[in-house]
Amino acid sequence: MNELDQKINKCFPGLVVRKDLVKTVKGNAIVPTYVLEYLLGQYCATSDEASIKTGIDTVKEILRKHYVHRNEAGLIRSEIARLGRLKVIDRIGVDFNADIEELLRFAIEGRKRVKDQLMRIDSTYGDVRFAYHGSNGASIPVTTLEEEEYPNYYHKVIIEGEDGESLEATQPDRLLVPSKPPAPVEPFLKEKHLTFQENQKGISYDFLLGPYLKGAAMITVTDPYIRLFYQIRNFMEFLETLVKQKASDEEVSVHLVTTEDEFKGEQQKENFEKIKESASALGVNFTWEFDNTGTIHARHIVTDHGWKISLDRGLDIFQHYEMNDAFTFANRVQQYRPCKAFEVTYIKT
Repeated sequence: MNELDQKINKCFPGLVVRKDLVKTVKGNAIVPTYVLEYLLGQYCATSDEASIKTGIDTVKEILRKHYVHRNEAGLIRSEIARLGRLKVIDRIGVDFNADIEELLRFAIEGRKRVKDQLMRIDSTYGDVRFAYHGSNGASIPVTTLEEEEYPNYYHKVIIEGEDGESLEATQPDRLLVPSKPPAPVEPFLKEKHLTFQENQKGISYDFLLGPYLKGAAMITVTDPYIRLFYQIRNFMEFLETLVKQKASDEEVSVHLVTTEDEFKGEQQKENFEKIKESASALGVNFTWEFDNTGTIHARHIVTDHGWKISLDRGLDIFQHYEMNDAFTFANRVQQYRPCKAFEVTYIKT
């Protein structure tokens, strides 16, 4: 093992797998490389030769039980010829590990993108469902971010017209066109947990928070990171959402609990004063306090009409965008900004 390999193993213990092990283990097995890499990552992520040998034996045993080898292909063909059809199970069973769920979804999503692209080029490919089983045995489907945001475009395929011309079409079972515009309805508020992907678009405070703020007379926002300019701007956009939800003759009190900026505390206070003056003209009584204990970490919004909204990233859910460009839609409309990965939990108090 050279010096670089030693350093990598030292910095990432239990996470490094020798690439040459894939060829060593695969042999004649009809096994996708990414499956082998996953199994080797489970049993051979070490620099200890004895542990690697034991791990290889374990992986080979799993392959022996679950995969048809090339030297058995003739037997399978003869069985198919005799029976007319034969179901061959080509699957590896592994225990679900919640700690690697993010990596598992990422790997499956990458494989799905390749398969979906092939289906666009050649519509004779069979439809494949990409999913994995959670610790409770439930099947969890995997989709791509583009598929969720633009389903009618994502599922386009190439078909041949009557004159032989290549045409684009949406897969019939994927077409999502409403028969008529839905009538506006009052949102039904309930306890729930939402998860959003990195770079997902179409998210806004109006969508996430608006319905749960409506009707509140007192709102407390706890977020230790309302200090820098862009963070204070996020808070101002939160107040804009609140103003949209309240009647013009209603008054709402908003109290912010945050921490004072160590270097620009005076500028922070000045910005809060400007917000207070601006908000008061619209019936929003804004107050704030600095918590200097250094003990607040959780970020949440609590209303006096029975809701607590816990945001793991607070109001800081958007990726960087150019705030000084007045002609960029991302600057004006939150839905056009890619977001960071974050989670929101709505709790009835």
